[in-house]
Amino acid sequence: MIPGLNRWFLDLNGVWVGTTNSNWPTVKKLVETALSTGRVTEQDLHDTPEQRDAMAVEITNSLFTLKIAAGLSSTDGESHSITAKPWRHQHTDRIHLSYVYEQHTLNHVATDEETHLGAADLALTTEDPSKASRTYWTRRSWRTGRNTAGTLELSRLEPRKEKDRSLRDYDAAC
Repeated sequence: MIPGLNRWFLDLNGVWVGTTNSNWPTVKKLVETALSTGRVTEQDLHDTPEQRDAMAVEITNSLFTLKIAAGLSSTDGESHSITAKPWRHQHTDRIHLSYVYEQHTLNHVATDEETHLGAADLALTTEDPSKASRTYWTRRSWRTGRNTAGTLELSRLEPRKEKDRSLRDYDAAC
């Protein structure tokens, strides 16, 4: 309603689509090596390609609330923010969106958990607030060293015209 405020309070509302790049293949290689008589070098781990998956995120924000819901193409899981906060980096002037989320995966595999926590830090710029990227990390299966981390790259879609379209519909389109 007041465009001048967007410098300080960006309108993040909408559906964002993009990709995650996860270190899951590296984690898997470490676990498989630990369970075998094989050997893996640090260079082997460094050269392991990341796993790329499509994702869809819906952000709902107002002056008093900020909620984030996400779906990932590689799982049937959905995540919802527990807490979220936009903030401005004092040295770069970039706006960040940092949040902690809880993910539920109904059809989880034996090496996963039904529910786990994670966190993400997305960086936006005032020049192009329709793009966000940065890092995430999870607490999934941490007792067995299977917690993951990686990068997120998101772009905001035009505002939705269909009120009943779900994140899964956007996720399938990726």
